Amino acid sequence: MFLSNKLFIRMTLYTLILLPVLQLSNARTSKCQETETKLEKILSACAQYCDSLKEARLHFTCTEEIEERIYHPFITIRIDSFRTYKREVNKYIYDYQLIKEGDKITERRILLKEQGKDKYEEDSDLKTQRFDYRFVINGPIGVIDRDWQQHFEYKIIGNDVINKKRTIVLEACPKSSSPIEHIFGRIWVDSNDFSILKIEGNQASLGNYESVKKIAEELNAVPHIKLCSEYFYEKNGIRFPSNYTIEEMYKSGPRILTKSRLAVTYKDYKFFTVETSVKYGE
Repeated sequence: MFLSNKLFIRMTLYTLILLPVLQLSNARTSKCQETETKLEKILSACAQYCDSLKEARLHFTCTEEIEERIYHPFITIRIDSFRTYKREVNKYIYDYQLIKEGDKITERRILLKEQGKDKYEEDSDLKTQRFDYRFVINGPIGVIDRDWQQHFEYKIIGNDVINKKRTIVLEACPKSSSPIEHIFGRIWVDSNDFSILKIEGNQASLGNYESVKKIAEELNAVPHIKLCSEYFYEKNGIRFPSNYTIEEMYKSGPRILTKSRLAVTYKDYKFFTVETSVKYGE
């Protein structure tokens, strides 16, 4: 009788200890399944949005204003009685349009102004010196399009409010077996219609990141590059670029050296027939 009572007490104690652990484990499993289901729905809706973006992106022209600031930290100049680091500022204004020829899509720029002076150069090259960028409008397609989703791992990392819109913040990282050919990083998805409002790119997704690493080695520093695409201009449920920035910095101990800053503004959109009907979650 004594042994039976002792065994009963032990079993009761084990139950009291293990039951909360099992309940917590089940709750975590349920929460993970709920999060995975939510993520699948978000990715499906974002893929549908990218399908619509592909159809609508060719039907506009806009003005592309560029300001590029390049800092030369090892070259000083004298201004009056002061010495300061040399700084170079380049400004350009383009008329911008995407051109489709068969299955090929290209960018077309007409240079309208350079350094504040009127110009007119058809089929002009992009004249930025530090960074070359292309197809900002394709940012969402390259990181969360239906075909590209198989190359990335996604997770929900939070919620945010930007441009007065409630958003879900995702993080996309390339799978080890997949090539890195597009920007990847954090994505701000509109909670209401699943359009893409903002992308903050990981610096490793820069096309010329190898040259960035070489500069960092020469400076005995760590690269700290910030890339950001914003899509705040909306037309018929589709979002078009409003801003694109690249801030090039290098960190050495407590010191942060700014090498360049590129700021691109898209405005004065002129649309031709954008009749896309967007439906989500079906």
